[in-house]
Amino acid sequence: NKRRSIVDWAKDLDLTGFSMPGKPGCICVEGDSDNVQEFWSRLRNLSWQKLQIKDTFSTEITSKLDDLRKFSTFEEKLFSTNNDSNIDLGLFFQFLKEKQLENIFSLYFGVDGKLPS
Repeated sequence: NKRRSIVDWAKDLDLTGFSMPGKPGCICVEGDSDNVQEFWSRLRNLSWQKLQIKDTFSTEITSKLDDLRKFSTFEEKLFSTNNDSNIDLGLFFQFLKEKQLENIFSLYFGVDGKLPS
């Protein structure tokens, strides 16, 4: 239910980005700041062992919001190679690099990312 709610809320609030379930999990959203705050409020009301915001970025918009987005939709992403619950950090870093968000990896994990071999 939690995973479905995250995706549904993002769509309801016109947010784009991704969620990566697992340990550790990660949620990255972009959109109108009021909608992002509402999303965060809803997330906090779910039961979590640990939930924290690692980083935020706000900017004044001088063009269309859609022109600034890194993502076109919000979706759940799984980064595993064998359909298991282990996260392939190389695949996760590659995904972030393609979106020009590789700094998130070092912010989140405290180490530089490496592309899969």
